[in-house]
Amino acid sequence: MSPDGSQVAVAAMDSRDAGWDVWLHDTRRSIKRRLTFDAATEDLPSWTPDGREVVFRGFGQGAGDLFSRSMDGLGEVYPLVESVGRTGEQGWSPDGRFFIYQVRHESPEFDPRYLWNKDDNGKYEDTPSLETEFFSVETLAGLFVF
Repeated sequence: MSPDGSQVAVAAMDSRDAGWDVWLHDTRRSIKRRLTFDAATEDLPSWTPDGREVVFRGFGQGAGDLFSRSMDGLGEVYPLVESVGRTGEQGWSPDGRFFIYQVRHESPEFDPRYLWNKDDNGKYEDTPSLETEFFSVETLAGLFVF
């Protein structure tokens, strides 16, 4: 659900090309529109806290990289996380400062990771672990909404 409640981002299969893509559904006007068009699967959409972009997982270039696209569908899809392993569930911290995502490398378990919010150049700082000397992953995971 977008932060203002006006749209829902979902992954849905288009029967014409048998691929999963991200679609936006306008909750007020009951209109849906496709946000992604790659032949490979794109799923797990989540809104940025400001509601201007949708972050999603895409399999077109790797094992499940993370991308972002403006919610209006204009402009390019740009990569956030590339080739770190298969990404899993993701979400934003309530204050919008952190974007958390999971990565599975060789083991069947997902490792939590996170990104800082965008800087002035539109880049995210990737940090390999949520754990710090003060907080465990379990403590921090309760602060995030998936």
